Amino acid sequence: MNDDRNSLQWFIGQAFGSDELSPYTAEYAWNSNQMAHAMMGFALAVVWLLLVVTLGERSGADSSNEWLKRPVQTLRKSMPDIPRDVYVVVLFALIPIKEVLDILLDRSRFAASPVRPNYWALYFDSLTDISFWWTGMFLAAFIIGLFVAGWARALIPLVGLGLCIAFWYFYAAPRWQNQKRTFDQSRMPFNYMRLAQLAANKPANAFFDPKSAVTWEDLGKFREEVANSERAPQRHYVIVGGTPADRTNLAVSIGSEFAFKLRPGDKAREAMELTRVYYTSAPAILERPAEFDGVLNPDVVECVVINHLDTVVALPSKASAQAGAEVLGQIKVPEAMARNLAEKFELPRDYATMPKAAQDDLKKPAAIAFGPQSDSQRMKIEADIRRAKFEVLGEFVKLRGISTVWVLSGDRSSEFWPANRNRWIKDIADLIADGDQNALKVVELKD
Repeated sequence: MNDDRNSLQWFIGQAFGSDELSPYTAEYAWNSNQMAHAMMGFALAVVWLLLVVTLGERSGADSSNEWLKRPVQTLRKSMPDIPRDVYVVVLFALIPIKEVLDILLDRSRFAASPVRPNYWALYFDSLTDISFWWTGMFLAAFIIGLFVAGWARALIPLVGLGLCIAFWYFYAAPRWQNQKRTFDQSRMPFNYMRLAQLAANKPANAFFDPKSAVTWEDLGKFREEVANSERAPQRHYVIVGGTPADRTNLAVSIGSEFAFKLRPGDKAREAMELTRVYYTSAPAILERPAEFDGVLNPDVVECVVINHLDTVVALPSKASAQAGAEVLGQIKVPEAMARNLAEKFELPRDYATMPKAAQDDLKKPAAIAFGPQSDSQRMKIEADIRRAKFEVLGEFVKLRGISTVWVLSGDRSSEFWPANRNRWIKDIADLIADGDQNALKVVELKD
């Protein structure tokens, strides 16, 4: 995929044209939010500074508007006789005070949450917001100072303006923009909720089944692991029970901790290199495994979220050699992975480097799946192909220590639900952890 984010074409596309037909990405929302801070700072400073300048003129002609004379004179008399610079300092101090109040509000809001937010990120966010507020305010102070008192008065605001722009342009903005781009590349739903927010809204006794091996405290430790590690330790979760919305919300919240981790080293990365989290559905994997091409970079991806895995689909075990050859022919995987999968599918270990004609010979039984076979034969071949696709995903996960979140769905009123559920949990453990079910954390939500 060619990325033209840094090109003039991309800039023109962002700066001009209607928003009506453009999607609101996380990156776009962040940029708009910060520009709003700068413009609100500019507007606030213009009103404040013009008021200070006007009311500070204690001599000279009053307003020619009779209805303004009395209130202006009253305000002038009520103003303390202090230098104008004090009023300017008060103006600029309002923004840090506002950010401190925001942090205190967040602390009180999440004080009872069993999942603690990353307060360092909150402090950095506040500092970034201040720099954008002050950019607009210093710009207003520079313009008004230049017209009212000349360059001598405008020089300090000009220096402040330059420092603010340098801070967010070279340091803060690249980090936040890459964080938002990472989320956009993940394909996760835009209406995400961080774990700390979800935990604050969902008391454990009303959200988790009493027999759940995972609760908010466990997920809180997981969040800290993700935030404090260069590459988070491998974790595997299977989410069952509850409502479809609850399962999806929790899966997305877990994935968002990978997506929204601030990574200074990502400044030089672009496009697919920022795909730290990959969100997909089980039907998508089964329909088009080729969508992984160029997306699942094993050196970058840290978590895969698989949603909507219906427990009635074929289990990912014991795929036939022909089905394995068919799937390997659709997906470009690293050579080491191809060798491991070839062995698992009982294909020649040099399958990845075999001539295409020889590979096609191995795929023939699967390729004629929709020939004159009986319905049972076709169903078996289709099931084998589905299994092979899951095997590819499992090998990818094991190869690089990637974390996974599996969301199981199914008709829990069915008599087959308990058996299907347990078989899938066992098969996922076989798929990603060589049968070690202790490596798999089952999250039971309350129905």
